[in-house]
Amino acid sequence: MTIINMTVRHLQWPLWLLLASQLLGCAGPSSPFGGLEFGFGDGLLAKFAEYSTKPNKDNEKITFSPKRQMLHLPADLEVEILPNDSLNKNIEVHVVYNNRDITHAFHKNSNIDKPTSPDDMSLKFITNKLRLSPSRKHKIEFYTRTDKSSQFIQSTYLPPQCLWKNDQDIFNTIPFTPQQKILELIDAQAKKYDINKTLLAGLIAQESSFELDTVSRSRAIGLTQVTPLAAQEIEKIHKSWQRYAPFDRQEPKKISSLISHKIVTEKQDWRLNLSRSIEGGATYLQYLDRYWANEDNAKLLSQLTATDYSTVILASYNSGAARVKKQILDNQEKWIEQNNLKEAFRYVNKVSSYCYHFGEDKK
Repeated sequence: MTIINMTVRHLQWPLWLLLASQLLGCAGPSSPFGGLEFGFGDGLLAKFAEYSTKPNKDNEKITFSPKRQMLHLPADLEVEILPNDSLNKNIEVHVVYNNRDITHAFHKNSNIDKPTSPDDMSLKFITNKLRLSPSRKHKIEFYTRTDKSSQFIQSTYLPPQCLWKNDQDIFNTIPFTPQQKILELIDAQAKKYDINKTLLAGLIAQESSFELDTVSRSRAIGLTQVTPLAAQEIEKIHKSWQRYAPFDRQEPKKISSLISHKIVTEKQDWRLNLSRSIEGGATYLQYLDRYWANEDNAKLLSQLTATDYSTVILASYNSGAARVKKQILDNQEKWIEQNNLKEAFRYVNKVSSYCYHFGEDKK
């Protein structure tokens, strides 16, 4: 029989108000894994750093499904833990979310899939419909050990990763069902511009949900939601592409009406052409890549050891490269966590989530 041990801590009443004020500014009165019950220690700052711990390289004794955090959809999270010692059936499991102990909430709100045979020592926790908001960071850590004298093994459930250049095929587009032609065009343009296919697909998923007629409040149009300003840069490269100039001044509702009634079509505006809409987005990504390859900008980015290059590119696509550069200059590694880049933070998280999970084979 597998035994799950949890640390239980009781709080005095005066601490409740203090904890409530702390949690409202941090994890809040609940976590993605369920409501916190302070009397059980939930929400307290985790103290595992004070113990003897060692990282779990490549998650040797713990596996996650999905393999990384899903930030664009609720998903059932399966956490399978295998004891270090196959003869010891006691597994002590602690869970930390954004540096706060949520062990009780995790166990309370997760189902346990018990081993079906005596030889199977693994233990599986299933959290149904886990919703991880793309608007915040999620540091999710598991600390496990099989006896009191052994070290805790630390395993981290990592955020999605989206590489700028990667020869990753698109295995799925859940929850979207785009035309096959769109997927073929994404494949072709990604190869032409040397961009990760799943990154380009993830960008389109976030920008337009694969709907060509999408119009934003900022007058961005098409699959890759090219704005008038971005279009000007793109048209310096594709000089023969025609754009319907009145769209730059008209209200978004008016633009949508003209497009839906076929008064303005791809003949007047290249952003309404499937192939050019995708290529335009890829061209602008390439433009941003060249911007950051500038000697001074490249030197600036070389100082950001904790930032993926794709994060900089995607944030620039959403909020503008100059705006991103200013935040990097002012805030170094904390640049994307600033209030005036909240939209970019959410955008990067969602595109990265689409990008990573589109490349996961669900078979």
